[in-house]
Amino acid sequence: VSRQKLARGWVVDPSAGALVDRRLAAKLIERAAREAATRAQQGDAHAVRAFTVDAVSSAFERLLADRESLVWNHVAVARGLLAPWVPSFAKAVEDGASPKLSPTEWRRAATSAAAMIAVTPEEGERAARACLRLKEKDSGVRSALLWGLPRAVEAEPDVAGELALGMSEGGAAVAEGMSDLVAEVGLVGALEKAIARLRGALPASAVGALELPGGDPGEGSLRD
Repeated sequence: VSRQKLARGWVVDPSAGALVDRRLAAKLIERAAREAATRAQQGDAHAVRAFTVDAVSSAFERLLADRESLVWNHVAVARGLLAPWVPSFAKAVEDGASPKLSPTEWRRAATSAAAMIAVTPEEGERAARACLRLKEKDSGVRSALLWGLPRAVEAEPDVAGELALGMSEGGAAVAEGMSDLVAEVGLVGALEKAIARLRGALPASAVGALELPGGDPGEGSLRD
């Protein structure tokens, strides 16, 4: 990302390609943002500049606006990690919880806010809870918050655990996101309460769903 020729071949050009190419480019941006944020916290903010140059910046915005969550969630995480050193990123995350916006902006802001907890815990938690208040307008906000939590769980497990607990009331709607979170960070103690509450809110078995009139076998299998 910080080298022009490599950035062109691995991030910029693929950002306008097929899904598999866009997803890889987005993942590279997230990993690069993690490294840049670590360096910035150690006093080397120069590393963040790689994301503000024209070509990379354009690819960043293109991937963040991608229609596929498999793509944009990685870039939204990167935006949250870099927000303390890029004022435009911080403003976008803060403004992203405005009720005047659409679910598209809300979900991306939620993922960024959750990731921001890893670098600025208080500001990130405040932004994440502002996004969580939108759950009645858009249930997808809770899943989007979970997508941004892996970095927060690594750096600030207590804050991340409390936020996850607030999302566990989402039942089946957030179960898959919680499963993905555990798959990435492991069954850490900070998530135990949230997982227990979520498991208790789900049916013990999906078999009964198959017997209901209009029951969806796919939905039952997903709950199992």
